[in-house]
Amino acid sequence: EKVKAIGMLRGLEDEKVLTFLKDVVLRCPERLREQAIRGLLEGGARRYHLPIYLEALTSDHFRTVQGGATAVQQLRATEAAPLLLKALEHPVADTEYRLRKALAMLATENELDGLSRLVDGLDPDAALGMKIDLLRALLNTGSDGAIPPIVRLLQADEQLIRSVGYGDDILESAAVFGPDLLGKLIEAAGEEFAPTLQRVWAEVERKTADLPEGAAYVPVDLDLAFQEREIDYKLMFPAERQQSFETVMARVKEDDESHRRELEQVLAELAAMGPEERESSRAVDQLARLRQEYYRSEWLAELGMTRDERAIAVLMEHLEHANCHVRAEAVKGLMYLYDEEIGDRLAARLLDEEPLVQSVIVFVIGNAADARHVDALVALAHEPTLVRTKLGWVRTMEALSPERAKPVLEYWVTSPDKTLAGAAREALGRLGQAARREQ
Repeated sequence: EKVKAIGMLRGLEDEKVLTFLKDVVLRCPERLREQAIRGLLEGGARRYHLPIYLEALTSDHFRTVQGGATAVQQLRATEAAPLLLKALEHPVADTEYRLRKALAMLATENELDGLSRLVDGLDPDAALGMKIDLLRALLNTGSDGAIPPIVRLLQADEQLIRSVGYGDDILESAAVFGPDLLGKLIEAAGEEFAPTLQRVWAEVERKTADLPEGAAYVPVDLDLAFQEREIDYKLMFPAERQQSFETVMARVKEDDESHRRELEQVLAELAAMGPEERESSRAVDQLARLRQEYYRSEWLAELGMTRDERAIAVLMEHLEHANCHVRAEAVKGLMYLYDEEIGDRLAARLLDEEPLVQSVIVFVIGNAADARHVDALVALAHEPTLVRTKLGWVRTMEALSPERAKPVLEYWVTSPDKTLAGAAREALGRLGQAARREQ
């Protein structure tokens, strides 16, 4: 029952809730650990839960460690790098791959000594992927001190240098390393490595050319989140109904009253219980569910369908609701009342929202054909988010700005997620056909 409660509590930012979640995720029976960490990660890692993810890296349960590594990588939490490095020294079975991937992204100058030891202790016959991850980690430190171990790594395996110029992960790390340090690396590595390393930097410059000023090149790691399958975005919206604003608000008033009575009843039940009885009571879970106010998500889209300007204030208010499901429904409602001001408000939230809400905002901006927010959409493409959000992005950007969409689509064609790779490939095909017709 406690593990089931994770889904209802994970959206709440409260110290007691955080303590409860930490205890359940890290100390529940082993047979439930996988379900617990997946429940916490559903919809994407939240920074408020970072203390849980950091401690998960020290666990002796492989699913817990994997989940912790996945989460800190999603959050780009560089404070996790020392724990990742330590966990890699004596990794729990079946966790090394995920730990390496996270460290490859999050390593800082503070981890140089440990990374250098890993390079020196590397088996010559180690998998190429392991060597590439170490190379990425060293590049991500952005430090002069990374040059000697990088040179040793390159010189130890001829195949590694042939692989360096082709991965977007390496390009991201090279962008962090920067042109000055890359020049020093080329000088230290020698002429045989110079052409490939120069090609890497040229590719970084090409890929960053279309980004908004000041934005870093950050390819999306599609292996971060538990994979989401393609959905039909229009099916996310209820069938449109013709109702008056007064009719919907009357229903809202009834729902609010019903919710208030149910909440009072649960609180009275809990007040009558002793501490031990209260701890094991289902009423605790019920209280958490009631406080999330899921019922509000049932009528917000319908409120927008009234197309009454009075609905805008109500929907805007719900954009600040603690429950991401409620916020997503408020965005759906605003689609029917969309104007430039609403578009500006939604675009401003895009990068800071949870993945569920991001998916709907991308669709709504695309539905409105609002090309003013292409920069925000391009910035979103270079952030970790759900596959279903990327699928909506493909459709939206293909319509709004094909030339800005093309570099991202070219990267997503290489995605390990077949659905996304296929969607990107098809979109590029359509863009090519359109260009030929214009010619």
